[in-house]
Amino acid sequence: MRRYRHLVLGIAGLIVLHGCSESPPQEDMSSFAGNDPEYRGSWAQVPVILSRIQVPSFPDRTLVITDAPYNALADATTDARSAIQNAIIDISRYGGGTVKVPAGKYFIDGPLNLENNVNFHLAEGAELLFSTNYDSYLPQVLTRYEGTDIYSFSPLIYVYQKKNVAITGKGTLNGQAENSWSTWVQRAADEDLSRIPGSAKSAPEQATRDMNNTNTPLFERRFDASHKIRTDFILFYDSENILLEGVNIVDSPFWVNHFYMSRNITVRNITMRSLNKNNDGIDIESSQDVYIHDVDFATGDDCISIKSSRDLEGLRKMIPSKNIVVQNVRFLADDAIALGSEASGGVRNVFVENSEGSDLRKGFYFKANKNRGSQFEHIRIRNLTFGDLADVPENARKLNMLDVTTNYDSGGVKYNRNPTWPVHRYTR
Repeated sequence: MRRYRHLVLGIAGLIVLHGCSESPPQEDMSSFAGNDPEYRGSWAQVPVILSRIQVPSFPDRTLVITDAPYNALADATTDARSAIQNAIIDISRYGGGTVKVPAGKYFIDGPLNLENNVNFHLAEGAELLFSTNYDSYLPQVLTRYEGTDIYSFSPLIYVYQKKNVAITGKGTLNGQAENSWSTWVQRAADEDLSRIPGSAKSAPEQATRDMNNTNTPLFERRFDASHKIRTDFILFYDSENILLEGVNIVDSPFWVNHFYMSRNITVRNITMRSLNKNNDGIDIESSQDVYIHDVDFATGDDCISIKSSRDLEGLRKMIPSKNIVVQNVRFLADDAIALGSEASGGVRNVFVENSEGSDLRKGFYFKANKNRGSQFEHIRIRNLTFGDLADVPENARKLNMLDVTTNYDSGGVKYNRNPTWPVHRYTR
């Protein structure tokens, strides 16, 4: 098998993005931060970013969901949601601590809402089986769909405007979506495909875009079960001091881990196996100070997608995603890293290194259009090892290791705002 080693050296002369309007400085590629304490090039930002990212700490206080008064049953049938939710609320009111889920299978008939100062810990052998009863995720909550604020189904785990929150342990979160939420994508239902390529948007999905571009009041953007808008597995919305560590996440309805307008985020040592339609592994949207390391991806779309809202809403908010470090991860998905496509607020200061990928459809996919605008700057990648691109039945042709488009999904251009892709050529 052919291997693609040290990918940055192969593409740096083509597109390593740099946000300078003047002639960029010449940078010596032979010396990087960590090897030379006097190094002052672009990679010297990495230790500075990491110095700001601190994992949350919690009081030495633990509630076990199977203990009284919670008495959750690990029989995979009896609804344990109330027991778990009550323990989460109690531990937060006590001042914070750990809610422990012992080994066993627990049926969860609806969403779990994390609270301030809570470490939600799944012991090895614990598995949460989330209900496929869609009505259990109503009434609607403020959530996101492809870069637009809407009221719709609650994410399976919802974290809204919280501080100091964690999901940890060696247990499993199971969305049970393959034969439920995933079938709302008609092509998935008809053809029984895994890793499904792009398909036409449904009328409700298009409606979310139209509401964005017509500045429809937020309280009017309501979707229910009849609209079949899939929900995230885990959404952190406007939250901070976040740790996601150790757990195994499988079979997500839509995006697996979504961070929106959040900050000080660490994701480490987790695994994902979720190959349903649009199962991005980690979506970073309008968020900052993010450290992702030692993660195993097997997801049905992008492994990591970096975004900042779309169209009119994104252009008005103008909240970038920035200061993101990715190290020592294993990629298996459609794309290893995607920038965009919903990135109207911009993306900057992204560093990806010392990672490997296999069975990909693309290595890196940078995408924008004139509706969304976008400015991408200071994107750095180095020391990556990729095997051959995927040869899967539903992929008619092998795609590119590096793909850049400024015409992605560009029907109905309204704003004519050109994406910006400054280029920095290295010399050695």
